[in-house]
Amino acid sequence: MLLVDGDAAAGARLAAELRARGLEVAVCANTHGALGDLYEHGADAVLLAIPLGDSDWIAAAAALKEGTAPPALFVLDGTGQGAELSRVLPAERAPDAILPRSASTAELLFWMAEVLGTLGDAGPCFPEILVALRSRAESGVLEVHGRGVCTRILLREGVPVFAEGGALRETLGRMLLRRGALTEAEYVRVIERMTERLIENEATRMGEVLVELGLLTPQDVFDALSAQVLEKVISCFRLPQFEHHFEPLDALPEDVLAYGCPPVEALVLAGIREHFDAERIEPLFAAHAAKRAHLLRGAEETALRFHATPAEQRMLRELGGERSLAEVRDHSALGATHAAQVLAALLVTRALVLEDEPAALRVGAPQTANPRAATAARAVPRGEPAHVSARRATVASPETPRPRVVAVNSLSKLRRELVRSGKAPAPEPPRPVDERSARIEAERAFRQGIQMLEQSAIGGAQKAFALACERNGDEPEYRMFEAWTQVLSVKDEEARGVARSQAAVWARRLLERDRDALRAHTILGQLAAAAGDLDTAERHFRHALRVAPADRDGLRGMRLVERRRSEQSASAKPAKAAKSPKAKNR
Repeated sequence: MLLVDGDAAAGARLAAELRARGLEVAVCANTHGALGDLYEHGADAVLLAIPLGDSDWIAAAAALKEGTAPPALFVLDGTGQGAELSRVLPAERAPDAILPRSASTAELLFWMAEVLGTLGDAGPCFPEILVALRSRAESGVLEVHGRGVCTRILLREGVPVFAEGGALRETLGRMLLRRGALTEAEYVRVIERMTERLIENEATRMGEVLVELGLLTPQDVFDALSAQVLEKVISCFRLPQFEHHFEPLDALPEDVLAYGCPPVEALVLAGIREHFDAERIEPLFAAHAAKRAHLLRGAEETALRFHATPAEQRMLRELGGERSLAEVRDHSALGATHAAQVLAALLVTRALVLEDEPAALRVGAPQTANPRAATAARAVPRGEPAHVSARRATVASPETPRPRVVAVNSLSKLRRELVRSGKAPAPEPPRPVDERSARIEAERAFRQGIQMLEQSAIGGAQKAFALACERNGDEPEYRMFEAWTQVLSVKDEEARGVARSQAAVWARRLLERDRDALRAHTILGQLAAAAGDLDTAERHFRHALRVAPADRDGLRGMRLVERRRSEQSASAKPAKAAKSPKAKNR
C-alpha cells in the first residue's frame, strides 16, 4: 500500500505499525511523489492523510483514484471535512472509506478488510474488530465465519447484546449440560418435548421448554442466555483466520432481546487470556515492546473495566512509565505469557499512553531506497473474485454525522454474475426453511445414539448417528461418532482402516472448534494406542482427564497405555540381558 502523509513523524509511526502487521508500505510526502510511485509500482490501497500541506487534497483524492482499476482509497481525516469528498467527487473517484486521523491501526485494518474483502494474515484479529466497532459506537450485525462455523453478533452502540449460530457446543442445551445445570436425562426430555412441538407444527425455543418442564425459572433462563451470548462471543477469539462482514443497522430487530454483556475491555482480556498464545500475541505486542507506558485511567478504574483478577491488578499498578513494555512482561510475577496477554489487551483497547521509544525503533526497521523491494514484506492479496467483496465504506470523523456503509458489489452479486457468464459453477442450493427442525431432530437422534453406545448397542447407535448426520451433515461431532461406530462394528480390516481414518479426521476437526471436546480426545487416544503411538495416546487421554477427571474412557485409556508400556519394557529386558557379556559368563 501507499501512504501519502505530509507529516513525516506521524507517517513514519503509522508505516511502522502497518509493516509490523506484515503489510508492504511505501511512504510519500506529497501528491506528485505519490502519483509517480503509483504509476511506477502500483498499489492495492492508498492511505491519504489530510490536510496535505498546501496541496488541494480534494484534487489529490480524485487523482489517486484515476484509471480503470484504481486502488482502494482510504482517507485519514484531520480536518473534520473529509465527508465533503463524497459529496464533491463522482462515485468512481470518491474514497472507499473516511476515518478520523486519530483512528487506531485496528480501526484502519478493520475497514480496509471490509473494503478489500481480505488482508490475508495482516487482517485485524477479532479483539481489534470489537474495539474498532466500539470506538465508532456502531450498531448492527457482525458475521464471523471460520472453521466451518458462522457466528452472528448483534451490537448496540458498539457493545454485543445478542449472538446466534456458532458451534454445537455453544447451544443452550449443550452449555447447560456441560455446566451441570441439566442432567443427561433432563436434556433428553427437553429435546423430546421440542420434537413433539415440531410435529405439532409449533416452533418452541429451548428456554420456553425448560420453564414449562419446571427445570429452570425464567430468571435462570435469562441468566443462561446471557452466559451463552458471552460464550459465543469469546469463542470467536479462538479463530486465527476468519472472514468477517459488518452490516450497520439504524436499530436492532424488535424481536431481539438484549442480554447483558461485560464491557468490551473485559471481553477483550477474557478472550485473549483464553485463546491467545505467545505466537498470536506477538503481532499485537511487537511494534510497542520498546515503548514505556502508563495507564490512560487509574489502576482501579482500569481494573473495573477489564474485570482484572487480583494478580492482574497488581501488574496494572506497576505500569507507571518507568520500564518498557518488554521489561514489564519479562519481569512480571504473572509470568511472561500471562503478562503479555494483559498488555496486549491494554494495547488493543488503547488503554495505555505510550511514550516514544528511541529514534532507531521509532522509524521501524532500516529501509531500503525502495521499500517495495523488501523481501520480507507481504502485499495485500487482490484480484481473487472468490475472496473479494468490493465495498464502499464511509466512516466519518466524530465532528460529522456518521454515514452508512454501502455495498457496491457484494460477493453474492459477483458470484451470480460469474454463474450467468458460465465462468463458475452454480452455488449450492439454500438450506431448507425448516433447518431449525432438522437440527433439533439431529440432536435428538445423536443423544439416542450416545445412550445406545453406552449400553453397547452398537448397531442401534450406528443407525442413530447416521440419522443425525443425515439431518445435520455439517456437524463434525456427529460425523466422528458415525465413523467410530463403524470402527467398532466393521469386520473387514480394509473397511475398518477407512473408518479409523474418517474418525480421526472428524475428531481433529471437532478439536479445532472445541479443544476440550472430551470424546474427540478419547477416540484419538484409542486410535493412537491401536497404532502403537503410546505418547500421542497418553497425551489425548491426559487431556480428557483434565476435562473430566472421572471419565471412564480416559481412565481406561491410561491403564491401557501403562499396560502396553509395561509389556514393551518386559519384552526389551531379556534381549538386553542376552547381549551382556556378564550375563553370558553367568
